[in-house]
Amino acid sequence: MFSHLPEPAVSRKGLMISAGLFWVIGGLILVVRSGMVLRTGRIDVVWPAALGVILGSLKYRLVFTRIVTVNIRRINELSPHKDKICLFAFQSLQSYLFVIVMIGLGIGIRYIGLTGAVLATIYLAIGTALLLSSVLYFRGANAGRRP
Repeated sequence: MFSHLPEPAVSRKGLMISAGLFWVIGGLILVVRSGMVLRTGRIDVVWPAALGVILGSLKYRLVFTRIVTVNIRRINELSPHKDKICLFAFQSLQSYLFVIVMIGLGIGIRYIGLTGAVLATIYLAIGTALLLSSVLYFRGANAGRRP
């Protein structure tokens, strides 16, 4: 029944740009959520915001750069005989499963009674890391370079 559906295929450059945009969207959602928590006025904004940006920068540097580098390498090596590859191939299947688990955990932490400052810090840290990491995809898209 579904065998005649076209594959949503894009060029490698388009795939890297799409991946970067996915990471930007995820990062912006978390940064905006952090801002909504901080905006309630019930907490001091400076320390959670500063800590969130610092932790996010560290997470970017220590964890996400490796993940993005592996993804870009995979994109460059995927189906060398094809000009276009599936839009959803920027991550492995295991990574998609990990993302689903992380989204579930993100939803769960809202209901375990964390203070607004802690919640905002976590959202801002992960959002910052995602936004910084997205730049690597955009760099990788330029002339097929690796980050």
